[in-house]
Amino acid sequence: MIPAEVWAGLAVLFGGIWILVRVADNRRSRARVKVDADAVTAAHALTRAYLGLLQAGKKGLRDASGLPRSKGEIGRAIKTMLCYYRGNGEHGRIPELRDAYLALAEFQSLTQGVTRAGAAIESERRRLLQDIEYFLAGFRL
Repeated sequence: MIPAEVWAGLAVLFGGIWILVRVADNRRSRARVKVDADAVTAAHALTRAYLGLLQAGKKGLRDASGLPRSKGEIGRAIKTMLCYYRGNGEHGRIPELRDAYLALAEFQSLTQGVTRAGAAIESERRRLLQDIEYFLAGFRL
């Protein structure tokens, strides 16, 4: 029979190891976001073009071929601008860009048919919402 002191010592040892692994993993997974001047300039131009398209267009299902760039590039540009605005203390722009990021779901390829494209909007919006919320909660300047 193993004495209780040995069990307690093992529990403390493995608990300490578990805590150290969690701390190391948390530091590694929270990458620092770095934004340089060229990236901000390009992202600003692309974000302005996309926001202009949103303001001029209708709501609901839209053709993805009307976007100035791919949805991935636009999403990265919006995230770059979010970093820039948060770093400069311009927090008033963050909700607008968050909503613009979510509006990317409305742009679907209409070659798959209007019915299928319309059905894809909601699932993509949920994915984009999770992505942007995780991004906003997790990045450091």
